[in-house]
Amino acid sequence: YDSPLYAFIDEILTYQYTVRMVPSPTCVSDGKGNHEIYVKMQGPSEFTIGGVLGDYDCTAKLPTITVPTLMVHGQFDTMQ
Repeated sequence: YDSPLYAFIDEILTYQYTVRMVPSPTCVSDGKGNHEIYVKMQGPSEFTIGGVLGDYDCTAKLPTITVPTLMVHGQFDTMQ
């Protein structure tokens, strides 16, 4: 995940499949996100799920929600 080639390909895939906007919004392109926290939660890439969220599944807990809740999932979400 540290090679320049991987970073180049990951950037292309991110803009094509995740951001889906040209130019990308400032919140994506300004680089102010905390990469260390992102990697610990998500893994090193948007396209390879790992980190602490890699095996997270709260489906069994959904019936315990006692307040009105809106769950959304977009057509192009990478977290399916």
